[in-house]
Amino acid sequence: MFDFSTSQKRTAGAALERQPNRFTMLALAILLVAAVMLLGTVTAAHAESDGVNATPPSPKWLDLFCIGNEECAIGDFDGNGKDDVLTFTRDTRFGAEQGDVYVALSTGLNFGAAQKWSDFFCTGQDVCKVGDVNADGRDDLISFAYVTSGATAGDVYVALSTGAGFAPMAKWQDAFCISPEICEVGDFNGDGATDIVSFTRNSYIGDPVGDVWVGLSNGFSFANGVKWNEFFCIEQQQCGVGDFDGDGRDDIAAFVKGTTSPKVFVALSNGYSFVDRKVNGATNNVWNDFFCFGSETCGIGDFTGDGKADVIAFLKSTQPEPKAGNVYVAISNGSLLQSSDKEWSDGFCTGAEVCGVGDFDGNGHTDVIRFLRDTQLGDNRGDVYVALAGGGTPSRGIIGFPVSKQWSDSFCLSSEQCAVGDVNGDGRDDVLAFVRDTQTGTGRGDVYVALSNGSGFTTRQVWADFFCTGSDVCKVADVDGDGRDDLVSFKQGSSPQVLVARSNGVTFDAPAIWHYNFCGSGEICDLGDFNGDGKADIVLFKRSLYGGTAIGDVMVTLSTGSSFGDGANATQWNALFCIGTEQCGVGDFDGDGRDDIISFVRTTTLQPKVFVALSTGASFADRVVGGAINNMWNAFFCYGSETCDVGDFTGDGKDDVITFLKSTQALPKAGDVAVALSDGTQLVSEKDKWNDFFCLGDEVCGVGDFNGDGVDDIITFLRNTQTEPKAGDVYVATAEYGVYYFRYTMTRWWVPFITR
Repeated sequence: MFDFSTSQKRTAGAALERQPNRFTMLALAILLVAAVMLLGTVTAAHAESDGVNATPPSPKWLDLFCIGNEECAIGDFDGNGKDDVLTFTRDTRFGAEQGDVYVALSTGLNFGAAQKWSDFFCTGQDVCKVGDVNADGRDDLISFAYVTSGATAGDVYVALSTGAGFAPMAKWQDAFCISPEICEVGDFNGDGATDIVSFTRNSYIGDPVGDVWVGLSNGFSFANGVKWNEFFCIEQQQCGVGDFDGDGRDDIAAFVKGTTSPKVFVALSNGYSFVDRKVNGATNNVWNDFFCFGSETCGIGDFTGDGKADVIAFLKSTQPEPKAGNVYVAISNGSLLQSSDKEWSDGFCTGAEVCGVGDFDGNGHTDVIRFLRDTQLGDNRGDVYVALAGGGTPSRGIIGFPVSKQWSDSFCLSSEQCAVGDVNGDGRDDVLAFVRDTQTGTGRGDVYVALSNGSGFTTRQVWADFFCTGSDVCKVADVDGDGRDDLVSFKQGSSPQVLVARSNGVTFDAPAIWHYNFCGSGEICDLGDFNGDGKADIVLFKRSLYGGTAIGDVMVTLSTGSSFGDGANATQWNALFCIGTEQCGVGDFDGDGRDDIISFVRTTTLQPKVFVALSTGASFADRVVGGAINNMWNAFFCYGSETCDVGDFTGDGKDDVITFLKSTQALPKAGDVAVALSDGTQLVSEKDKWNDFFCLGDEVCGVGDFNGDGVDDIITFLRNTQTEPKAGDVYVATAEYGVYYFRYTMTRWWVPFITR
């Protein structure tokens, strides 16, 4: 019906704690005024606005399209670089409506309303195809008269696209591809015009078995067929077309789809034939020896945007849950199709739904599409869903945070403080909520924990009943080195104290004073394992609270496992670091097992630089370049009121930096998440967008390894930014291995946003 043309987890949990007041937000009045101004410009593509909220882009791009026995197809019919969808009604209608062809054009965010582009094309037994036969940048219609005999057998008709409709059909060839041969199209000589190909398979006996014939387009007709290969794609193998070596000429593929050894064969085009690859003197066209099994649906597309065609397998309902609906891709390197165990999407295209591929947003990466057709009734009948292909950093083996999923509801509400840490020591980060003073009586100071099971958070439980109240600074870190994160509270004021409540794996013990004079009012308190002994230590940044030589002092007291130092003193580890309104942080950026310090400048008037000073185990050393101190690791990252954070997003043991754009920018950048990766000496921004539409407005963004795979993920606490039943929802987007993925845009309510 459809044709396809951590390393070891850091013990210093302090870097994982996320509190809202660490990040500077614009004044609420400015936010609301700018939001109201900008919301007036929200387009229909983002649905209605009620003056406060607006709906985001949805994975559903169209409804009531390609239903019943209509035939779905994909192509760029208006030549704008974005693939559109088409439906051949064929003989599903009668009279004047028979053979109508409808097109819905892509906007990059959805498909517009379907419009009739042709009133009679491809009926009866005709084989319908789509391709740009005259090389004008617009895909046209191609029909093969699929009968075994008679005056029309082998006729090939074309209806050219005008960009707004299809011209009347004309015959371009009168003796090509008859039943039961397999008819296909592709640009086999690389001139930009779509040609036609016929796979004879086992239509004949003797030498013709597996012959492959090509008719080249000259822009107004197809030339007579010429044999380009023999004994290729035989019996019940699935024949396909794609440019697997990226030379601009389409090649041919055959999916064996057996139940024992489902191989993929490829023969490359040299412009006038499909060449068999020789290995030790024998033909060997095998490019993958186990891909697209049994009744799975195979397809071809350039999913990485590198110009080379890859192959895709939709498992649909060929396997039971949880694999039903999984999508797998094998990527071409020009000579092989390399597959991995990682799925690119799950729960996509099941049962009798029709799966397809196309570049629907015009970014050069082939996306996937599912036509629900009549598999559902009511309002869902005929819905069309798209999952966009996204990219990351292939050289590092991690691609980003492809999709966020709800892991908890009704957690960390109102002004409670949300935090992250592995409190039971199972290698998976959990979530915490400090009630603080949001409740009175016995509920004041409660600390709730919801444990991670790798795919969600369990029901919250009270782990401490009076900890971190008033103006205390609450943190989470493993201070005793037992593998479980503990609670740390900095009581600031004229007599600053540091209290610790250790985790025993099921609750937190009663708090004890670990230091009597550390981190006074206005100083920035944090934790990290600065000497690499597995126990989190305490650090304070004086910033610009004091004058003279004290400006920017950084003081550290090491953990003994039962107290911080002697409980009374601190040692200066650096001077003139993280001053003014810069954001101070902690992370192991060179991967030596010792946490370092970081400063985000975050200015809107100067370049938002990022500075790092590495730990030697006894101090934070300044880097000297040309005789001058130069601690800058990135010259432009985390701007203005964006939310900066730290985590190891590649699992290489070196911490990276992340910025949540939240609602600091207008569409389509609102909610983008960008990453700069550490190479041990600098933080490199390459292919830095890892997710879009994640953590908006006043939601609380965070970082942690929630599935225990050694790679940090991202989390957003919706809190009370939305009303019931979504208030308190918690969403997680896990970092995924592989080169690319298919991303759904989550359907959640947008809060007001502003632009720069």
